[in-house]
Amino acid sequence: MAQSTRQRNLFAAEDFTVVYDSFKQANFKAYDYDNIRSAMVDYLRDNYPENFNDWISSSEFVALIELIAFMGHNIAFRTDLASRENFLSTAERRASVLRIADFLGYKPTRALPARGLLKINSIKTTQNVFDINGESLKNQEIDFNSDQDPDSYQNFLLVLNEIVDSTNKFGKPKASQDIAGIKTEVYGTSISEDKITFPFRGTVNGVAEDFEVVNYYIGEDKVLEELSPNPGSSFNLIYRNDNQGLGSNNTGFFVGFKQGQLKFSDYTADSAISNLSLNVPSTNINELDLWVQNIDNAGDVLQNWTKVDTTFGVNAIFNSIQNRVRSLYAQRTLDNDSVSVEFGDGVFADIPRGILRIWYRESLNESYTLNTDDIGTIQFNYSYTASDGNEYQAVFSAQLMEPVANASQRESVQSVKTNSGRVFAAQDRMVTAEDYSIYPLTVSNNVRKIKSVNRTHSGHSRFIDINDPTAQYQNVNMISEDGYIYSEGVLNRISCSLPTTLTDDQIFDTYINELIQNPETINFYYENFTPISIGFTSNTASFNWNQVSKTTNESSGYFTRNGVIERTGPANSNALKDVKIGSILEFIESPYNDGSIGNVGDQLTVANGGTGYTSTPTVTILGTGTGAQAQAQIDANSGTVTSVQIVNGGLGYTNPVVVQITGGGGQDAVALATATSAEAEWARVVSMNEEGLGIDDITGSPTGRDSKGKGAIVLSKPIPNNARIKAIFQPYNTKFTTSEKSAAKAQIALKNSFGLRFDNEQSMWRVILGNDLAPESTNNPVNWNTTYAGNSTSQNLDNSWIVRVNYTADKWEMITRRFRIVFGSDKAVRFYNQNNKIKFNQETNKPERDEIKLFKTNSRSGNSPYSLGKDVKLYAYKYYAEPDGYSDDHKIIATISDLNNDLYPDNPLAYRDLVGVDTVALTTTTEEGFEYTVVDQTANNGNISGRKDLSFQWKRVANSEQRIDPSISNIIDTFVLTDTYDLLYRNWLTRDRLEDTEPKTPTSDELKEQFATLDNKRSISDSIIYRSARYKVLFGDAADEELQAKFRVVKIKGTTLTDTEIKNRVLTSIDEFFNVDNWDFGETFYFTELAAYVHNENLGIISSIVIVPTQQNSAFGTLFQVTPNSDELFIPDVNLTSIDIVNNFTGVNLRTSIA
Repeated sequence: MAQSTRQRNLFAAEDFTVVYDSFKQANFKAYDYDNIRSAMVDYLRDNYPENFNDWISSSEFVALIELIAFMGHNIAFRTDLASRENFLSTAERRASVLRIADFLGYKPTRALPARGLLKINSIKTTQNVFDINGESLKNQEIDFNSDQDPDSYQNFLLVLNEIVDSTNKFGKPKASQDIAGIKTEVYGTSISEDKITFPFRGTVNGVAEDFEVVNYYIGEDKVLEELSPNPGSSFNLIYRNDNQGLGSNNTGFFVGFKQGQLKFSDYTADSAISNLSLNVPSTNINELDLWVQNIDNAGDVLQNWTKVDTTFGVNAIFNSIQNRVRSLYAQRTLDNDSVSVEFGDGVFADIPRGILRIWYRESLNESYTLNTDDIGTIQFNYSYTASDGNEYQAVFSAQLMEPVANASQRESVQSVKTNSGRVFAAQDRMVTAEDYSIYPLTVSNNVRKIKSVNRTHSGHSRFIDINDPTAQYQNVNMISEDGYIYSEGVLNRISCSLPTTLTDDQIFDTYINELIQNPETINFYYENFTPISIGFTSNTASFNWNQVSKTTNESSGYFTRNGVIERTGPANSNALKDVKIGSILEFIESPYNDGSIGNVGDQLTVANGGTGYTSTPTVTILGTGTGAQAQAQIDANSGTVTSVQIVNGGLGYTNPVVVQITGGGGQDAVALATATSAEAEWARVVSMNEEGLGIDDITGSPTGRDSKGKGAIVLSKPIPNNARIKAIFQPYNTKFTTSEKSAAKAQIALKNSFGLRFDNEQSMWRVILGNDLAPESTNNPVNWNTTYAGNSTSQNLDNSWIVRVNYTADKWEMITRRFRIVFGSDKAVRFYNQNNKIKFNQETNKPERDEIKLFKTNSRSGNSPYSLGKDVKLYAYKYYAEPDGYSDDHKIIATISDLNNDLYPDNPLAYRDLVGVDTVALTTTTEEGFEYTVVDQTANNGNISGRKDLSFQWKRVANSEQRIDPSISNIIDTFVLTDTYDLLYRNWLTRDRLEDTEPKTPTSDELKEQFATLDNKRSISDSIIYRSARYKVLFGDAADEELQAKFRVVKIKGTTLTDTEIKNRVLTSIDEFFNVDNWDFGETFYFTELAAYVHNENLGIISSIVIVPTQQNSAFGTLFQVTPNSDELFIPDVNLTSIDIVNNFTGVNLRTSIA
């Protein structure tokens, strides 16, 4: 036997060939129980057929094989699972994903708490503080701003100056900064208690939760931040002033607040431990609030530690913090939003010693919005040391003035997996466009979608004036002479699908209650109803206004006739019976003439005395008016006319007025006359006391004043003394009374169709029963009339409704008649970035809003040679959308609603005064591939009420007037769709859907504050402008009328699915198609893409799908392409009622033509 063979036999167990021979028939691909068991059986049968041949299931040997197979399956699964958890793309456990993200230097964002400012509305102190009149303010609740007490603001400051530190009395803040365009100051108080926060309770989604008043200051990023907790520190009050008056929500004294509870944990570091790591024994620690301190045994703060970012290559040892700062720590997020605090190694950062206190705040892991009534008015108090050295108690009442929508839940596992690798590529800086779209995700998890665009680049000439023609960041005033205006009757439709969980009351409150407040509905009222004319020329019969007091925005007084104070309201029998709260009155000022050539005794201008006059000539006044008379005087020696004196000024004259001088034996005398009209002004009745009579004097006669000396009637504008009433518009109610609501809700409970008309004589809304309501075919606003208003003969005659409510088995439909005013510019002006919000001018301290001023030099309507005589103002309401859904910046939708934002117009006859009986024709033009509707400049008239060739001024008020010099900066526009806005908008579409409650996008300043820490990461040559994205609704009632549509679907014959099941599948496909992840900002929608997707998702179920517009002047094909603005994303408003199942397509159900 060869030696090799002998040794192989001797050491068979160690011979690899033997080992190989033993396993070459084993199946190593078997991982699960069944395959492992089968592989083991096959192996034994092949290699040991004689030794193992008992394969019955009851055999102990088979049970042993099955046990081994089970263990093998379990081990394989665990091994595979452990391997998957080590790779970012396959890891599923949050702890694993966080560990890998930490390795890549990505810092997952924990939950963000709701936070903001509470305005201090009142203050009370136990200190004996005296006002300017020497009266004590002790234990009195002093309001910051009170309409009842003109000294409240001054008294508030007197008390406040006792509470703040003596070194920073009001006007001498310890810190100041403009934040979000608002002057912000910090005042420290002389608090004598060891209080860090003041807890209170608020409501989050209907559940009471913990909140705290916190100590704010201005941080390094120039935003308000919470101070590191220190029981011995001063508690700060924040003063803000947006220059919009004491009543503004952003002017006054504030305190910060946050949701959650502030807690701490203490640790003792007896020995020096390099790279010490401390786990905080708590969960749901929010992203913002973590502080590390050294304290002594009494709890006093000895040292605050500085946090460093935890990114790739950066930690408590390696960082960019200044060398002299060595007390550094880093935090690492663990599972369940717990935190690990890590310290240095003693070389690059100090090793902690002594008592360490780690402060943190536990907050909700939710995304939500705090409305003002979720917190209400809270009170907190503390003791303070006053200027006299004594301690007193101060009580503050504070209130949330505006909704807060900055709370967000922690970053999801999927988000961490998606972003960590992309952020790793950014390497902790922002240089490329992709960096600006990715790196902001590390700062806030309140981001649903983000995109950055390089708008302009450095190198622009410094010698060119920096202007923003888009009016996004700069106020714009543009004057042009190519304006046109026209009107449209509009039917607005919204619906509530049935069945619904809403009660009858909720249906009314949600869908009907606010329809009458819409500006275009208000336009409809003032366009179709006629004011009551009042005679004003007679000194004895006219009603005169007697002013008692006035402010910038109102005046008070009473009415007299022949010096007698007149009663107002229904109890009166004369014209003042229609003067009620809400009535809009037109006043005409002294000398009470309208189109007069002057007052009696006034002299006309003699331009040429003429020659040869031997006797007094006759003077005749020619023109549009009547009654004007004048008398000439001559110089007999020279034969000239020396003067012309007015005997009667006449009425109704418009310029030019012709003065004809005849007879007297002479010739060529010329006199000039100019027609003038007294100034007219409209004002609304705000309040009345004792029917306008006021209180009585000691003789029992009315005084025209209330008990405080103010006029018995308050008007919405300053009206001069002795102005006279010229016309009365009876009040339009923008709110339903209790009885009006009950009447409408009763019809809803009965499931009846009904209408709501406005009875202007009684100033109330009345129900029109379904049997009296005019047929649907007459819905067009042009068919509105009051001929059969109130008719109850059940003959369907009453067509005076403004709101119509239709009931069918599948829905409630609410239709509103509206009057739309469209204003445009033929070529010169583009209406970019409209702002329909009010903003105060800091120079004039008056409110401003985007407006169009039609100059008084424009001619009157009807080809009149005379001018308007007074400017006409319209206010921007919203963008104008073409039938294909494109926002047309050539024109805007305007409203007559007033500047004071009280839903009433400054001049209810503004459109009538301007347009009169003039008409225009509409045509279309194509520009850059888009078709626009414009006024036909070649046609002298048409079939639509309107005018053209108007001189106007477009005044655009920028939300934030802040421009950047592009010569030294790359300007990066960063569009952000926040999770909060996304959630609010989707909830609004599901629940509310009212135009007035549509969620507002975050402002640029709010986004700037959200991403404040990014300023240190951008390139030094870059400037970031944050712009909030917004949703553009498609198809449903919440969409603009031009974008409302239905889907018509033909199902395949023989399908077993019901119509409802098919509708649900189509609905799901549409929602999936419009998933926000599938779209970019400003991306065009093509129906062909949607149709292809729906077909692919429903193969074998539907044969065809089309989209059919519902607007009355749109036809099939107009919505096949819709292009949004650059900051918009589409969101579908589709439900089962939006989808119709039809047997085939016809011209009727496709609406291939416009009726």
